[in-house]
Amino acid sequence: MHLSKQNYKKVLLPTKREIWIVLVLVFIVFLTFEANLIFLRITQNSIFTDSGLQESFESQIDSVFAGNKVINTATLVTFWAGMGLVAYSIIWSIYSFFSEAKNEVEVTAGFINQASKRDKLQRALVQAGLLAGIIALGILTLNVTAPYFTSLWTNGILLAPNDWLMMAAQIVGGFIGLCINFYLFKVLIDWIVILE
Repeated sequence: MHLSKQNYKKVLLPTKREIWIVLVLVFIVFLTFEANLIFLRITQNSIFTDSGLQESFESQIDSVFAGNKVINTATLVTFWAGMGLVAYSIIWSIYSFFSEAKNEVEVTAGFINQASKRDKLQRALVQAGLLAGIIALGILTLNVTAPYFTSLWTNGILLAPNDWLMMAAQIVGGFIGLCINFYLFKVLIDWIVILE
């Protein structure tokens, strides 16, 4: 099992497309976790925090949607169509990323698969180890790193009006940390694809 310098570069150096995919994923995670807190911090001490105004908006919206079934149905259809479009876009980008990586491997390998049994076994064991690494990284991400980076974002947003420098440092630190975390997934997946 001999890997060329080109293979190492392909795995370790991300392309512009991969960088954009990671940045968009991290931004989506950021907005998913912090949208409510950002809205609360932006509208703090404004007219929108008045409880009477909030109750008025809520009762007006409820009266419009409760009385009109067409608007209620159209809102639900629009919401779920938007959710489906977002999910389809994410799944399509992931699929195209993997199919492009697989096609590149097939082209560079030149469809040559005349390795010995020992070499095939070694590749299979390394791929199994990499798959175990992906699973371990996923568990570590869900239990340790993702909560830590999202807490950095939350703490940074809470510092917003008082300490802008620490706010920016914590939010950027959370972004960079989660980007590195997603990059590690990309590296492990690329190794598995290269070893096929």
